[in-house]
Amino acid sequence: MNRPFSYALPLVVNFPQAVMTTRWHHEILREAVFRRPHAILASFLMAIRNRVSVQAVLARKVALDVGALPLRRDMLEWLSSQHARGREIFLYNDTGLELAVPDEVNALVSGVISADAAQPPRESASSQLQNLFPAGFTYVGRTAGSSTIEELGTKVVLLGSRAELDSASRRLGKEVEAEFLDSGPTWRDWLRLLRPHHWTKNLLLFVPFLLEQSWRTPGVLLNGLLGFIALGIIASGTYILNDLADLQADRTHWSKRTRPLASGAIPLPLAALTAVTGIALGLLIAASLSTVFGWFILAYLVLTVGYSLRLKRIPLLDVAVIAALFALRLTMGISLSGARYSEWLLTFALMFFLSMALAKRHGEVLGAANVASHGLGHRGYAVSDAPLTLAIGTATAVASLVIMMIYLVEEGFPQGRYAVPEWLWVVPVVLSIWLGRIWLLVHREQMHDDPIAFALRDPPSLMLGAMAGLAFALAV
Repeated sequence: MNRPFSYALPLVVNFPQAVMTTRWHHEILREAVFRRPHAILASFLMAIRNRVSVQAVLARKVALDVGALPLRRDMLEWLSSQHARGREIFLYNDTGLELAVPDEVNALVSGVISADAAQPPRESASSQLQNLFPAGFTYVGRTAGSSTIEELGTKVVLLGSRAELDSASRRLGKEVEAEFLDSGPTWRDWLRLLRPHHWTKNLLLFVPFLLEQSWRTPGVLLNGLLGFIALGIIASGTYILNDLADLQADRTHWSKRTRPLASGAIPLPLAALTAVTGIALGLLIAASLSTVFGWFILAYLVLTVGYSLRLKRIPLLDVAVIAALFALRLTMGISLSGARYSEWLLTFALMFFLSMALAKRHGEVLGAANVASHGLGHRGYAVSDAPLTLAIGTATAVASLVIMMIYLVEEGFPQGRYAVPEWLWVVPVVLSIWLGRIWLLVHREQMHDDPIAFALRDPPSLMLGAMAGLAFALAV
């Protein structure tokens, strides 16, 4: 006669590793690197002195919100089905820390078992689990080679790659009740992480080539193309660093929580290695092109990393840094094209991109107001700042138009580069229409993206861009 399902062996789930898409110790190290780097060396020395793991010591120094870590949906669905059928589920916390259990997990479990910090891990696990489950239990967790509780379990439910699962099954020699494969990142995950579509921002590098018409010289244009590639690779690396630095905030954001790192689709160590490799490759290409270009791209890197780590949390300074980064792209193009440095052109770039950065921030502040939030706390803005971001943003938009017209009068027309320079007057007219459209949509909360990225898929913006391009072609 078959026993009711409720008599099945209780599940002992290794927490938090078994229910998270990310690795707990990776999260601890990331938080330490970006928030408390000084704690890493201190934890290493303390671990040696006390003969404990660095991970355990570091975890006590770093405030990690385990409840905000992304949950593994396939595991939760399986645990829910077991719970619905009357099976007992327990969490086994061997970290030595008091960790918050996410509500979605807590609703399924009968209790939490914590390892005794006063005993060695194997002795603690063995004594507790044998006393609590004399008839045996099913271990649920990742394959860990010499893990204590997976060897104590009567049956196992394993998580990992195909190779890890096959190896663990042979090594343990126990009945495998269920397996959960790590799917690994897809090419779409990598595209979302590297954001190659944002390389379009780096097309600003070619503006000096167009204005000086140095694109007619193949060798100079080739340098521009290589510079564009170097800058794009470095930009992708800094996007990854920014995501790593802002991971906890992204996980509480309505849309950013689906990003590859925030959702756990791409492992943190792999992302960090990709960022470092890309940045190193980009710097190497930049240095081979021009010493001046190399210094500019190094300044871009330093400013970007500073923005990711600290500057983006200082209101108004954050948008000023974004504008400066766009102006740096322009100076990079000047250094590669051999064009003259124009104060009017660089000032226009600063004002224009400051307005664009404020447009994005204004939209975020308005969005925070709609969800009854106190604002963008991680950015330093409050809901009450909306009138300020609107006023400064529109003012800088108008200032950029005035500066562009001064540039045309002072430098565009007199130098005789254009056959019919009068066509250039179309550009500020078109730009004024586009700026007005952007600020109108942002203020109506109808645009929830970076203005430049929005323009690339917005038909009216593309039409206005085509008109400006046609006017420039007719002027040449």
